[in-house]
Amino acid sequence: MNPKLKLLLVFLTTSILLVFPNMILIFSITALSVALLVAKGLHNNYIIWSKAIAIIMLVIIALNSFTYSAAGFSTAGFYLGLMIAMRFLAFLSLVTIFVHTTATNELKDAFSFLPRTISTIFFLALVLLPKMAMLLENIVNAQKSRGLNFRSPNIFRTYFPVLVPLFGKALTQSERMALAMEARGWAATG
Repeated sequence: MNPKLKLLLVFLTTSILLVFPNMILIFSITALSVALLVAKGLHNNYIIWSKAIAIIMLVIIALNSFTYSAAGFSTAGFYLGLMIAMRFLAFLSLVTIFVHTTATNELKDAFSFLPRTISTIFFLALVLLPKMAMLLENIVNAQKSRGLNFRSPNIFRTYFPVLVPLFGKALTQSERMALAMEARGWAATG
């Protein structure tokens, strides 16, 4: 499929998710996007990240449930949190499908209608996401081999040794990329 058409479909589907607050529509789009993810064989990424995705969704639902009204828990807040969590899952599924089913040179073509600077930003963000996921997996495996207990109830003590090297390596890689782009004569105004 044409990468611009795929990008347009992702954009339109995401717009529908954000504009129409119909729970049945949101649930059906989410179910369809997750089914497409499984059909394309990309669900292994979700299995690895299912715990993090579930925690994020539960936090979204809990925050909306207890902060929607001053009286404490409210069903309207729960409903709103569930809608936002379903939108998050659908968006994550759609972006995963788009990135993993589009070749790198096609990703560049998909954003060619945008100004050069914005196109480069989107292209680099989508290309670097899988690399950051692999880097995170390497750091987690290294910390496990050093004896870090990921089953500890203290989230900050568990994930701090993972996040610090991840951000450090991400900043180092982005600096290298910026220097390489500058050395090759890439200019944002060109």
